[in-house]
Formats: sequence, structure tokens, C-alpha cells
Amino acid sequence: MANSISKVCTGCKEDKSLSEFHSQKQGKFGKRSKCKVCYNKDVQTWKDKNPDKVHQYTMTSRNRNRGRYRATYNKWQSQNRDRKNAKEASRRAAKLQASPSWLSKEQKDDIKAMYSLAKKFEVLCGIEYHVDHIAPLKGEEICGLHVPWNLQLLPATVNIKKSNNFLGEL
Repeated sequence: MANSISKVCTGCKEDKSLSEFHSQKQGKFGKRSKCKVCYNKDVQTWKDKNPDKVHQYTMTSRNRNRGRYRATYNKWQSQNRDRKNAKEASRRAAKLQASPSWLSKEQKDDIKAMYSLAKKFEVLCGIEYHVDHIAPLKGEEICGLHVPWNLQLLPATVNIKKSNNFLGEL
């Protein structure tokens, strides 16, 4: 690095450009002694070894900045309604013990994809769509599972009329 100012990282011992170091007033050239990669590794190692301290700090920060956290979460929810709905459906299914532990990652991704597809249908058709459980999770005659093959896309009005009923044959 002949043309630019460089610095040796105390972690990896490599000579790196100053842009690869975080700023710090007390450091040489106003930079930390470790490069960003080494510093981030150290921080992650500390977090892995001190989960209780990390949790306590997070809770304290959230309580102190409750309004900002709420605003950020509300913004995320409005921009990711499909993901929010998939997450809530998984939570409800887990609560009802209707989400089997043997589902593969691909099958869980298929469930999330159904919620994304519902959002795309809403945009294309201009009407609201719901992801419906063919066999309801909490039906009177039958209790289904929260699995990809028990899901279907229905217009919201049809799903609301269907309610918690199973319309198929056993």
C-alpha cells in the first residue's frame, strides 16, 4: 500500500488501509488497533460467552427507547405483511401444538412462500387473500396441522365464510 496511509492490525497482524478500521479518538490516526473484521470477531465472541449480559443490555435499551423500537417494528410490519402473517400463523400453530417438529427447512420455506403468494395475489387482483388451513387447526370434527399441504389461498371473503369448518371429505 504505497500511496495510502496504512496501519497494522493487532489482531491479524496484517497491514491494512485505514478505511478497514473503526474510528476511535485515542487510537493512532484516530482508528482502533484492530481492523473491523478482527474487532467484530472479538465482539461476537464476547456476546457468545456473555448471553445474560447481552440480554440485559438489550432489555434495558428497549425499555429506554420503547417508542423508537415500536416505530421500527411497525414500519417493518407494514413493509413485510406476508412475513408477519407467516410468523403469526406459525406461532398460533405452535401454541395449538399443530406445527410438527419433523418439518424440514424447505417445507417451512414453502409455508412462508404461501404468505408471500397471498400478498402478490392481493396486488395483482386488487382483493384481499388469506392463507387458509384446509383442515382447521382447531376444528370441531377434525384438527389439521400447520403444514404446506394443508394450506390453500382463498379470497378473504370466502375464507371468512368458511370459518373454522372442514369442507372436504375424511
